[in-house]
Amino acid sequence: MTFFKGHFSGSGKEKGIDVHLAVDLALGAATNAYDQAAIMTGDADLLYAVECAKQFQKAVHLVAFGSRFPLAISFQTKKKIVFDYHRFFVRSVAPRLRGRPKGLTVRDLRGRLKVRHV
Repeated sequence: MTFFKGHFSGSGKEKGIDVHLAVDLALGAATNAYDQAAIMTGDADLLYAVECAKQFQKAVHLVAFGSRFPLAISFQTKKKIVFDYHRFFVRSVAPRLRGRPKGLTVRDLRGRLKVRHV
C-alpha cells in the first residue's frame, strides 16, 4: 500500500492530492498494477478516475465520512463504508438518498472517538 503526502499552498491548504490519486488510480488500472483499490474522499472529483478503473475491470471501494458522502462516486464503487459520527449520515444524509447504494455499510463512530476542541 502506498500513501502520498500532498503539497501545501501559501495559505496552508493541501494541494494536488486529488489529481495525484486520480492519475494513480487510472494509470494503475491501465497497467494492471492492482486488482482492487480503496479511496477515501468527500467529494466527486475522483469520479472519472473511478470510471476509468472500472473500464479495466478493477474493483474500486469507497470510504467516506457521513458528513461528506460523495453520492456520485458511491454508485460507481463496489463497496462503500461510511464512518458516521453521532448518526449524522443515518439521520440527515441517508433519508434524502434516492435509493440506497448497493454494498453500503455504515459504521457508527459514537463512543469510539474522543473529540478534542482546540
